[in-house]
Amino acid sequence: MEVQEQKEYRNMTISTKVTPAEKIELARIADKYKITLSELCYSLIISFKDFYEYIGRETPKEEKLQEEIKQQKKLNRKLSLDLENADYHIGMKAELLLQTNKKNDDYRYKLVQFKKENEKLKTSNNQLPNELIKFNKLRYEIEKRERR
Repeated sequence: MEVQEQKEYRNMTISTKVTPAEKIELARIADKYKITLSELCYSLIISFKDFYEYIGRETPKEEKLQEEIKQQKKLNRKLSLDLENADYHIGMKAELLLQTNKKNDDYRYKLVQFKKENEKLKTSNNQLPNELIKFNKLRYEIEKRERR
């Protein structure tokens, strides 16, 4: 059996409407590649027929990049919030530290005042025996005078 090759002829017409400016632009492109306007349109249709689903949409690669950008933006928002929370937390800790330092300064001042008072009391306490001796001498003198 002989296999007969069937030749396919391009004898069907597909037409579209374009603006005059679009026709001029397409004609210039065809002239640039030294082909007819019909041949340019045929080449474009055949070349992109399997990609019609992507017309007006991103390609899978672009969609993947868009998703990565979306994830990166989400991560950036999260990190911004974390940074904001950390700044707030540090501010609160700094305020607490200032309050604690102020209390410590107050306690140190009171401690110095108590030490001064303690020194005065020690000095007074050291003088008490001498005062007591003087008091006892005076009392003895008074009692002695009264007995006379």
